[in-house]
Amino acid sequence: MRKRVFTLAALAALGGLRPAVSPAAGGRPFWTEKDAYVEGDFVYAVGVAEASSSREKGRKDALADARDMLADFVQLTELGRIKADAIREHLEDRGDGTVDVYMLIKTAYAPLAHFKKAQDADALGRVEKLQKLIERSLKEMRTQLERLEKSQTESAGARTQLAELVKSFDRTANRAADNVRMGMTEIEVVQVAGPAVQREKCGGDLALNYRRLWVLLKSGVAGCYVPTEQYASPCMACNSWGAVPLK
Repeated sequence: MRKRVFTLAALAALGGLRPAVSPAAGGRPFWTEKDAYVEGDFVYAVGVAEASSSREKGRKDALADARDMLADFVQLTELGRIKADAIREHLEDRGDGTVDVYMLIKTAYAPLAHFKKAQDADALGRVEKLQKLIERSLKEMRTQLERLEKSQTESAGARTQLAELVKSFDRTANRAADNVRMGMTEIEVVQVAGPAVQREKCGGDLALNYRRLWVLLKSGVAGCYVPTEQYASPCMACNSWGAVPLK
């Protein structure tokens, strides 16, 4: 399986889509060594189907792999109706009746960027809606607890429910501390740690509360977390006292 390491650096060798062969042994084309990359206004991705039983099956599987590679490169769950053209292929006979197929596809960058922006906006909208529901539920639970404490008639069932709620948020805090990584976007943070209890903004900075800690996102990406007792505001820097850099 190929290791998918991507680069946005422009590659000067592709111009004009003319056939080109790398100096590697066996005369394999240079582009077969790539994964995905941007050149000019286009994005390219390479798919591979190894040991295919036929050329037809290999072409189909390599094309599907190239589309998956393209989606990974631009961080999309799927490409939807984005059109990507197969512009090159390379076949290698293994000598045992099977064949390796390499497929190079190309698509315009602008539609990809537009599709990703729309997909991210939709996902963020769902996250914000869920966070509002959680905040409203917490507010109702706190109000209920205050009433129970004043009347000194707390229900054992309600106390158990509240205790389980606290444990749930403690588990969420642990997930945030263990799984959130440097450079993650808000959507990626929510995917690994769950919806935040509270969300605060300061210009382009954002703070997500996970009960015992706050994850700070600077310019849209996670940089550190701060224990709740040391949290001041979403504007605080990741080199502030108490802030813990993410891995």
